[in-house]
Amino acid sequence: MTYQTNNPINGQSHFEFVSNASYTAIAWIGLFELNAYLFEGLVVNENVSWVFLPAVVRILAVLLAGYAGVIGLFVGALFTNLPINSVELIDVLALTSLTALNPLLAVWLLVRYFGLKTDLSDLRWWHLIAFATAGAISNVVLTQTYLAHSLRQEVASGSWLPMLVGDLVGTFMMLYAASFFVRLAAKLR
Repeated sequence: MTYQTNNPINGQSHFEFVSNASYTAIAWIGLFELNAYLFEGLVVNENVSWVFLPAVVRILAVLLAGYAGVIGLFVGALFTNLPINSVELIDVLALTSLTALNPLLAVWLLVRYFGLKTDLSDLRWWHLIAFATAGAISNVVLTQTYLAHSLRQEVASGSWLPMLVGDLVGTFMMLYAASFFVRLAAKLR
C-alpha cells in the first residue's frame, strides 16, 4: 500500500492543508477579536457591525488556500459564534457554515465569470474588489435570509445594510493595510 502525500484537493500535502486551515482559523479569530476591541461602538447586534475586519479572511482564504481555507473559516467562525448566548446550536452551525461556504460560492462564480486561471496568476486589483463585493453581497443575502426565516427575525430586521457596509469597509480597510505594508517592505529593502 502506498501512502499518498498529496491531498487531492488543490494538490496540497496533508501538512499544507492542515497548516492553511489553521492559519485561516487563527486569522479569523484574531481579526474577530481585534474588531471587537477596536469597533465596539459600531456593533449593531451580536451578528452585525458597521466595520467587520474578518470579512477579508473569507475571500482571501478561499482564493489562497481553497478548501483548506473553507475548513479554516468554519473552525474559526465556530469558535467566534459559540460564545453568543442567545443563539441556539443549530443557528451557530448554520451561521458558521454560511461563513465558510458563502465565499466559496462567490469565488467559484467569479473565477468562472472572469475566466481566471486556476493558479490565479492573472488576478488583478480590480478582481479583488469584485471578489470582496461579491463575497459581501453573498454573505449578506444568504445570512440575512437564514436569520429572517429562522426564529431570529429580530436580529435580521434592519441589519442588511450595516452587514453589507461592515463587510465591505472591513475588507477594504484590511486590503489597504496589506498594500501599505507590502509597499513599506519594498521600500525598506
